[in-house]
Amino acid sequence: METKIDDLKTQLTKLESPETTGSNKERKKLYVALELCAAYASLDLKRSVVQYADLGVDLDGECVEAHCYKAEALRGMAEGKPSHKAVQRGKPKKTRDAPREAAGARRAPRAESTRRAPALSGAPAPAAAPPTTEAVRTAGGAPLSKSAWNVKDTWEEVDVTSWAVERIAELFMGTPLPLYDGDLRLRIYDVRRVVGHAQVVIFQRKVRSIFDLEEVELSWVAEDGGEGQFKGAATLRGFANSADAGDLEISTNFACKTETHEAVKTFLRNEGGARAQLAQLLEDFEREFTQLTGDGVALARSFEKSGRLRDPAAEENSPEVREARLAAAKRQAFQDDMRISNPKLKVTM
Repeated sequence: METKIDDLKTQLTKLESPETTGSNKERKKLYVALELCAAYASLDLKRSVVQYADLGVDLDGECVEAHCYKAEALRGMAEGKPSHKAVQRGKPKKTRDAPREAAGARRAPRAESTRRAPALSGAPAPAAAPPTTEAVRTAGGAPLSKSAWNVKDTWEEVDVTSWAVERIAELFMGTPLPLYDGDLRLRIYDVRRVVGHAQVVIFQRKVRSIFDLEEVELSWVAEDGGEGQFKGAATLRGFANSADAGDLEISTNFACKTETHEAVKTFLRNEGGARAQLAQLLEDFEREFTQLTGDGVALARSFEKSGRLRDPAAEENSPEVREARLAAAKRQAFQDDMRISNPKLKVTM
């Protein structure tokens, strides 16, 4: 393997020489860089993989293979795991001529240090309780800093979307939105669907808390003196870093039959109404988000995936949607065939 790596480095040096010309020079350099990534990955030398993967990205920013090599190496450095190619290289090969263990052979006894202690009772050990949003916010410890593997201050990202979605839902459902006067108010009783992301990013010794919720679908009820009047739904857009009431957008659609209906609809859409109050909740959430400690971010990272979180691309490509699309296409093709064969026939399905 070392001989192969030396040969590849020699080829790369020749290609980088000004004396080497040709229309495919950059493409050849990319191929050699990818070969070096594969070779170093098999030896589990992650830093070298990142080095030549960066070269591949510089040569072709859309090279998926280079991005994959870099991502796998960085993930392995963060988790302390060997690369996939190194694991495959370390596995013993199965051969047909391998001697089989004799049928009556006895296994070697395990060392005392590896034997399990007898259980004190028949009950299984209790599983660790999942973290709560409050545990994330109140976690102590030092401020978040880069990981030990991130010596060169490269891009390091921690996904905390599920925690962010659940915390925002708590803020929304725990804060009533009073109208301008009187006892009429809106109470959000459910956050049904959220599209977006939230990450904590460390880059060049700076920590950035980034969130952008493209769509937040809300269910609300209008209450007067604590008594429910009517229910409705709304979609909030633009819930992101540093947004204010003018950046938020609320869309809702219901028939206005009374003056109360009209007042609620105006309250939802006006900048000085519900948007101003939701902007205050956004400010409260952003302050909590940016104040998370390193231990808090670690807990948020282990948060279970929120059932409110949706991925439109995944939903669009789900088997159910594809089957429905295929069935609709078959129905349309059948109708078209019937109309062509008998123009006077009215086909309704």
